[in-house]
Amino acid sequence: MGTGLKRAMRPITHQLRLFSNRLLGIEPELEIDPAPFWGFSDKELRLLAPKIARTLMTVRMHNKPKTDERLNMHFIQMLIHPRQTWRNLRYTYRIGRRHRGLIETDFCSGLQDSAWLLYSIVRSVKPEVCVEIGSARGKSACCMGTALAENNKGKLFAIDPHRRTDWNDDYSVDTYEIMRANIDALNLGNYVEIIRKTSAEAAEAWSRSIDLLFIDGDHSYEGVKRDWDSFSPHVSPFGVVVFHDTIWDVDTESWSQYRRADMGVPRFVEELRQAGYPVITFPKDCGTSLVQPRIGGIPLSHASSSTALAQ
Repeated sequence: MGTGLKRAMRPITHQLRLFSNRLLGIEPELEIDPAPFWGFSDKELRLLAPKIARTLMTVRMHNKPKTDERLNMHFIQMLIHPRQTWRNLRYTYRIGRRHRGLIETDFCSGLQDSAWLLYSIVRSVKPEVCVEIGSARGKSACCMGTALAENNKGKLFAIDPHRRTDWNDDYSVDTYEIMRANIDALNLGNYVEIIRKTSAEAAEAWSRSIDLLFIDGDHSYEGVKRDWDSFSPHVSPFGVVVFHDTIWDVDTESWSQYRRADMGVPRFVEELRQAGYPVITFPKDCGTSLVQPRIGGIPLSHASSSTALAQ
């Protein structure tokens, strides 16, 4: 093992000692910091895995009375299935590296932490097809792509012309190469496909069912309505449409800092709400709203279904 790797492993060894002490009850309230485990290559992790396993097994062998049955079985499984143990370890660290990349990359995005809402929806729902309209540098695409990678299924189609429009930020105009680099850095090429077109151009040939639709492109009333009209008919029965920038009209901070007379997203989403579409809005980062694209929502009981059909 090289000197550089040994030096890099010192904080990991320290964390393992803390972990051992917590198992022994010496310091049961210790918080284990996962950060030292991030950023290692697969080759380095192969060298780390046996060391971690040996350390944990030492705790297991010398402190049998102080470890519960579930923990004992965990260590036994590590011995019986070393390959699976290694795969699980590698999977965990890959997740850590991607999440660190998401946190450290400067996407210059107004979506900010609300991007994790998209990540959570994808991680939970396990969609097959996601579509986003408006990508810029790729923050939302990378968050959803990371969730798809962790699901090991599904694909995001990221639609953006990556050229000047009325709704670019000044520092995010021709962003194709930047977005491509961000996707490649997180190894998400198998889960995110960039469609370098306007949403109107992309809609002409679109025919696939969509499980998650994220609309964050043209913010004019006509533009957001066009995106809804073009893509919402393709959304699956329990699919969801997510809009960003939906509270500009009611949030004083958004209104004072980013006021534009042609902002139409709040007006359009409010029209959907008044028309009977289920809408849930989170008032952070200029507002993110979830819409089920069916008036009245999907009936959740046989009685409701019969009533809806009768009407």
